[in-house]
Amino acid sequence: MQIKTVLLLIVAALAAGGLVYYQYYFKSKITDNRRHLLAFLRFLAVFTILVLLINPKMSTETVRLEKRKLLVVSDNSSSLQYSETDTTVRDWIKKQDLSTINNRFDLRYYRFAKQLQAGDSLSFSEPVTDINRALRELNDVYAQDEAVLLLLTDGNQTFGADYEYFGAGAKFPVYPVVFGDTMKYEDLRIDQVNLNRYAFLRNQFPVETFVSYQGKSRVNTLYSIYLDNKKVYSEELLFSEQEDTKRINTLIEAERVGVKGLRISLSVLPQERNVENNSRNASIEVLDEQTKIALVSDIAHPDIGVLKKAIEANEQRVVSVLKPVGSDKKWTEYDLFILYQPNSRFQNMYSYLKNNGVNRFTITGTKTDWGFLNAVQNTFEKDFSDLSDEVLPIINSGFSAFDIGQIDFDSYPPLESSLGEILITKPQDIILQQRIRGVNLGEPLFALIQEETNREAVLFGENIWKWRIQSYRNNQNFELFDEFLGKVIRYLSGNRSKTRLSLDYEKTIRGLEKARIRAAYFDQAFQFDGNAEIALTVRSVSNGSTTERNMLLKQGYYEVDLSDLNPGEYTFTVEVRNEKLSKSGTFTILDYDVERQFLSSDYQKLARLSDRTGGELFFPNQLDALIAELTGQNAYAPKQRSEQKVVSLVDFKILLLTIVLALALEWFLRKYHGLI
Repeated sequence: MQIKTVLLLIVAALAAGGLVYYQYYFKSKITDNRRHLLAFLRFLAVFTILVLLINPKMSTETVRLEKRKLLVVSDNSSSLQYSETDTTVRDWIKKQDLSTINNRFDLRYYRFAKQLQAGDSLSFSEPVTDINRALRELNDVYAQDEAVLLLLTDGNQTFGADYEYFGAGAKFPVYPVVFGDTMKYEDLRIDQVNLNRYAFLRNQFPVETFVSYQGKSRVNTLYSIYLDNKKVYSEELLFSEQEDTKRINTLIEAERVGVKGLRISLSVLPQERNVENNSRNASIEVLDEQTKIALVSDIAHPDIGVLKKAIEANEQRVVSVLKPVGSDKKWTEYDLFILYQPNSRFQNMYSYLKNNGVNRFTITGTKTDWGFLNAVQNTFEKDFSDLSDEVLPIINSGFSAFDIGQIDFDSYPPLESSLGEILITKPQDIILQQRIRGVNLGEPLFALIQEETNREAVLFGENIWKWRIQSYRNNQNFELFDEFLGKVIRYLSGNRSKTRLSLDYEKTIRGLEKARIRAAYFDQAFQFDGNAEIALTVRSVSNGSTTERNMLLKQGYYEVDLSDLNPGEYTFTVEVRNEKLSKSGTFTILDYDVERQFLSSDYQKLARLSDRTGGELFFPNQLDALIAELTGQNAYAPKQRSEQKVVSLVDFKILLLTIVLALALEWFLRKYHGLI
């Protein structure tokens, strides 16, 4: 308590005593012992009021030593084990637990691979390394603290964003300690293979490969592709210190149906140490799913032949030209219908499409019976007239159903269409809009329409044959136009038919992807059933072993995790218990360990990281230098922080109660004795 406060309390006591003496001893006519009690009550009330006004406080000051946090973050991936530095890391962590470090820093231990975890228990068995994620998570956790980070790693990241650019937002300096072999050996490596998941029978599928070379010599290597252990492509590649990367694009013929294994390899250099990264396995599923399309027209028109040629440019599609009259039995063999300029003779056709929920592609023009078309379906309608005009296509930049490619509609000639306002009553995605005589009408020219179970495309114009000719003029081939039309057909063929049990899974599990199978089960009213018991039986093709697991209910689907399965080919069956309902399939888990792709540490990238964050790079044999750096920095010295706490010495409630009771009792006694 301050001296000033003590003096004020003394003054308050003297003032209260003086006031009481004046009232009860100097001026008062009360001479018996009653005046002592009344004087005490008055003194107590007045003194308490003065104490409330003074409000005496007492302050305490505590001093503490605050150490900067030293975050020791260790790489727990298997690459350190492969490079035989796992023991070195463990020993190094034990050595740094020194008194000089503990006296200066508050040590916090972490380990990371794909995720960051607290603790220093290291197994060096994790399959991936995400250095960037570990740094960013620690950056968020210690954003308000003063910290220094020791990063124990070989610098080889196999997952996530590049950590080299972390430095811009770093809240602490990073001191990398580089483990692993720092020697740069001559090495060829397949960095990446890009491959579609599916290919169609008797079609060619693309394979894109990125290859790199580390070394200073001029070397040759044989690049080969094997399909089911049969060599289908080879090429001689030349590398040098200046020309150290290549991209190889090839087309491979899909000759047989099924999941096909691919092996892409590079021949080994004479002095090459790491040959694990000279080959890469992949797989692709070859499908024989031919789409049968009915092109229905009641008139002869050049568009009919052009549509057939453009669609059949893909060998998996067969187009049959039909009249709108026929039997339902004949129409059932077709997967998609193109309705060219419908009229009243299409009545039975529309009834069949409505009853069976088949997707369609409608093309209208000057011969379209709009009165009939508006009445027979409710997807779109047109306020038509007998007038027609030439309509130019304008690309809708907001179209998102698929990528239309490099097709240049701005150079395409106009189509002919009857004039009138168009109203589409269902959810739509507009590909092209109309322009007439330089004016953008905002009306759709080519639209995709999506309903719950059906898809439809509508082209509001005829003479599409002119577009295919223009594509040839622009590119000396029909490929861009045929590819665009093929994407429309693929979109219309893409919706799933109703089924009570549907599966979602990857047929090829590549590298680090998670192996899992999802299932959706619906009751007889096609409502999702979350009370079903669904079992999965998995069988290994190589050894015949089987395992059965129950699928777990998630949000709107069932799922089972198969991450514990070894690489290989598997067959499986999903069965709904108490129902005669099941589905089967196959999948392949590829044998690929990304951590084996590196033998040398990437100390150069770690050096750039340390420079950008204000740290410094060290090696395991430089422990003394690292300790000297950390302990010699004045900025890292513990800081003395003082905290002052001010506490009030009075309880306002008690003092107020004391004042009220003292004054009330004084008044009562004076009243009782007739002094008022």
